[in-house]
Amino acid sequence: MANINVSVESIIDFLVGLLKTPSPTGYTSEAIEYVANAFTDNRAQSPLL
Repeated sequence: MANINVSVESIIDFLVGLLKTPSPTGYTSEAIEYVANAFTDNRAQSPLL
């Protein structure tokens, strides 16, 4: 198994941002966009994406 360095602070920041994203039942587009942007923005920085 590969040794993966994980930034706990970055994960917490991401999850807090996701939890603060308005997404009442049935209106999840903002939350989906937040997650998609996080993957797109970090693609060049992460060898896992």
